[in-house]
Amino acid sequence: MTNESQSRSDKCEKYYILVVKILRIVHHSRIKIYRF
Repeated sequence: MTNESQSRSDKCEKYYILVVKILRIVHHSRIKIYRF
């Protein structure tokens, strides 16, 4: 049971990191477009 929850939290963490990266890229590209 603990193993399952562990992997689930790990997946959530990876997903969160991926979302944060995408948001950063989008934010940077928005700033570039806005400045341009």
